[in-house]
Amino acid sequence: MKALLSCTLAAVSALGGLSKTQSPGGRDAGSGSARDKLIGAWHLVSMEEPGAEGKLNHITDRQGMLIYTRDGHMSVQLMFPKWESGVSNDYVQNGYEASFGSYDVNEEAHTVTHH
Repeated sequence: MKALLSCTLAAVSALGGLSKTQSPGGRDAGSGSARDKLIGAWHLVSMEEPGAEGKLNHITDRQGMLIYTRDGHMSVQLMFPKWESGVSNDYVQNGYEASFGSYDVNEEAHTVTHH
């Protein structure tokens, strides 16, 4: 879960690796606080993971969704491609990883913390 949360938080901080899924009647992304802008469902576009010699690998073949609710809850799911479906460890089982909990936004520090 630490690996996913690290990747997720990095992606959320930059919002470069996620694309927000708009719902009917959605608000303008330019209005509201940073916390308000996170609320909703986000589709994973890409991830970065440390590789050999500390070089970052840009990964685009995973599927995922990150959801933030107005009442402070979050859920994240990540599915590895078929060729990585055998990946299993403390956080990933058969190529699938998920977590849920609450979250806090520190607008001054520009961070999101998952609990």
